[in-house]
This record gives sequence, structure tokens and C-alpha cells, in this order.
Amino acid sequence: MLIRRNLVVILLIVFMFGPDMCGTQTKKLHVILSYQGQNYPIKKDLQCETDKLTHFYTFILRPDASYSVLVDNRERESGTMYTDWDILPPPKIKDTKAKKPADWDDREYIEDPNDVKPEGYDSIPREIPDPKAKEPDEWDEEDDGIWRPPKIPNPAYKGPWKRKVCIHGQSLKMILTFMC
Repeated sequence: MLIRRNLVVILLIVFMFGPDMCGTQTKKLHVILSYQGQNYPIKKDLQCETDKLTHFYTFILRPDASYSVLVDNRERESGTMYTDWDILPPPKIKDTKAKKPADWDDREYIEDPNDVKPEGYDSIPREIPDPKAKEPDEWDEEDDGIWRPPKIPNPAYKGPWKRKVCIHGQSLKMILTFMC
């Protein structure tokens, strides 16, 4: 059963699943979905185990229309209802007449046009004098000159300023359309 409450779409799907071993010819694994009184067998040819041991078969149908078939808790087959059954229409139907506008921007991300360089950003030095450094006791200004502490990387310096990056409006529209 597939229930998508966010789209208010409720599909009641009944399924028949399991191995079919009749005589010496038929040794297959059935996965048949029944929707609105019509049976839809899986398009793939799934073989069941043929040894004399007991096996554990599992069919998982997820809300996103994907599925998995497990035999003894190991995935044997997986896919989607869109590709492996004729029960659902394809998720996207290509419109052959649709064309991308000439001014369409393909970039997924762009620089944020509202991002402004902070005032004084360019005046932040790369290095600053080490605040923990002390003038050596032996330092003589007459002989050695004016003592200057060694420089260390400035934790406030973040490199050359760059605008923040945001998702492009056209990409965002496509994502929101796909999600709805």
C-alpha cells in the first residue's frame, strides 16, 4: 500500500509474492502487483532458489515507489515501480516541443547579490604581533634597535572577501516544483 499524505494521493495496491516451483519447468519468483482489479507482473525474470533448503523471501515496497526483493535477507533484486511494472505512468514525460529559453542560466549556484562586504574588511591584516611574545631580557635598543614582537596569523583575517554563494533562483524553482 502506498500512501502519500502530502499529495493526498492514496493508492491501494495488493501484491502476490513468492516462489513458484511447478514440475521441472517452472522455477520462478513471482512479484505481481494488483491495482484497480488489474494484475501487473514484474517485467524482470526472477529465479527462485532450487536447492532442497528452506529460504526466506522478502518483498519491500517503499513510499518513493522503489522496491527490493530479498532472499535469505540478501538483496536479490531492486528497482522502481516506474521501470519494472507498467502500473505507474513514467515520472517524467519528455515534451519534445519544450526548449530552454535563450537567456536561461544553467548555474546551480550563484553569488548572493544581497551579500555586502563588511565595512573595514580590507583593513584586517593577515598577521598581527604575537600578544604572548615578550621582549627578551638581553635586548638592548641601542645595539639591537627597536624590539618588535614576532608576527602570527590573524584569526580575524578570513582571506580575500568573496560573496556568499546561494542556490540559483531557477534551480530552486525546479527543486520546489519536483518536490510538490
